[in-house]
Amino acid sequence: MDDGESLSGEKIHTTPANEAKHSRREAVTLSESHGCIHIKPADREEIMKQGGFKAGNQLVIHNHTEKFTPPTNKPQQ
Repeated sequence: MDDGESLSGEKIHTTPANEAKHSRREAVTLSESHGCIHIKPADREEIMKQGGFKAGNQLVIHNHTEKFTPPTNKPQQ
């Protein structure tokens, strides 16, 4: 948390409908939330596989308009 922030009730979770679609191998689309962070079941599984939900890990939430730029393999000058 940043200075001045306090814990709130947001959760990172899938939805029952998305879990059902995932189990049937159908395309999963995310819906708006009441304040939680919805993720796809396959993304949750990958995050768990990589240890992303372990206690002590830092979670940074970016604005939905930000774009990911993959790092390059070029040496820094």
